[in-house]
Amino acid sequence: MSEEKAPVKKYNESTSDFIAEALPMVAIHRTRFELEHIWLAQHPGTARKVYTILAELYKLEDIGTQTAELEITILKELLNDILPEGSGPQEVLGTLEDEEEQYWVEKLGKMASVDILTVGKIQPATMEIITNLPTNVMYRTIRETLIKVKQLNAEIQNIEQALTSGQTE
Repeated sequence: MSEEKAPVKKYNESTSDFIAEALPMVAIHRTRFELEHIWLAQHPGTARKVYTILAELYKLEDIGTQTAELEITILKELLNDILPEGSGPQEVLGTLEDEEEQYWVEKLGKMASVDILTVGKIQPATMEIITNLPTNVMYRTIRETLIKVKQLNAEIQNIEQALTSGQTE
């Protein structure tokens, strides 16, 4: 005797029916991992991270959905984790201008290093931005790029070696 399977409900007629039924079941939001390691990691420097989180909190507080509330909770946790001991957001934001040059050296250096590792050269748009910098900042950015290329290349080689030797985590 064969077991009868329940029919699979397909939504060929309307995608909106599927969405309307599926979305209330799950509150889809950006996870802490995504917010911390993908979204926020794009910004070197504490002041820029604090600014980015506060700007996102401001936007999310107007939305008022369950998803927004989940992300607000995560962002507040991240904010508390990155604020230096004994200081508040306003104090850290006060250093934003002071950190700005180093922020761009690190951010552009990372962008250029990824360009080099993936396509073999710094992309024209990234290079154009770097050449707009004052000479001493351009020098530091190129230096940062080359240091990052060397570090990332070594990490990639270590991963490749571990994979080929079967020593994976």
